[in-house]
Amino acid sequence: MRIRIIAAVILAAALPLTACSSGEAKAAATPQSELACSSSKITHMEWLKRCQAEESKAKAGDGKPAKETSKQPLGVGNSATFTFTDSYTEKKTTFRVTVNEVKYVGQSAEDDTTSPAEGQYVRLGITLKNTGQNQAHLLTYGLIEWEDADTAAQDATTLNIPEGPQLDTKYKPGQAVTGKLILDVPERGGVLNYIDGSGFTVKLPK
Repeated sequence: MRIRIIAAVILAAALPLTACSSGEAKAAATPQSELACSSSKITHMEWLKRCQAEESKAKAGDGKPAKETSKQPLGVGNSATFTFTDSYTEKKTTFRVTVNEVKYVGQSAEDDTTSPAEGQYVRLGITLKNTGQNQAHLLTYGLIEWEDADTAAQDATTLNIPEGPQLDTKYKPGQAVTGKLILDVPERGGVLNYIDGSGFTVKLPK
């Protein structure tokens, strides 16, 4: 009789352990595709496949949408603002550009255009002012493209340096430079796009 009682006690004590083991096995057997992205049991490969994109979308939705700068082409006398990030400090600031002159020019020493153009020389006169809070080293060489309705974007910058202040320099907050650029475009008309930061566009006359 005593032996039967002891056996019953041992069996009763073992039942919770068996149930617990069965529950753990069931949890371990849960398919990776059904695990939550926050689960500690999800594999790295499964997280990359299923959760990374969701997390990126969630982060993108946390911030306010960036205000888009208008790309309405500028003519002489027009101004616009654009955002700019210094490539050295990675700090953002804001610039204001004003178009002072857009003129097709020929060969002259004043404009450093003594050699023939590949297409047509354009003298672009602008004023750039740092209206933001951080210093920025702005460059234009290799960052101005020409295009029209039929021709895809083409680099329009040259190494020709006209007389006067240079636009490619460091701008502290509040500082401005009024200068000129000599560009080489395939033909008259079309637009010039400054492609760094949010950029700006200048319309060329026919």
